[in-house]
Amino acid sequence: DDKPEVVDYGISKGFTVIRVRRGKYSDEESKNQPDFVVKSLSEIIEKDILQSF
Repeated sequence: DDKPEVVDYGISKGFTVIRVRRGKYSDEESKNQPDFVVKSLSEIIEKDILQSF
């Protein structure tokens, strides 16, 4: 997700969080640092991020 509140909620619940920085909230920072930050959904595949799960 890109909404900072959703990212923070996921982190608070112990989820592995991938933040996709695009759209309306791309310039806003979340309070907590997500596990991964990408600029597009395709970057998740390019970096093979899901392989680590």
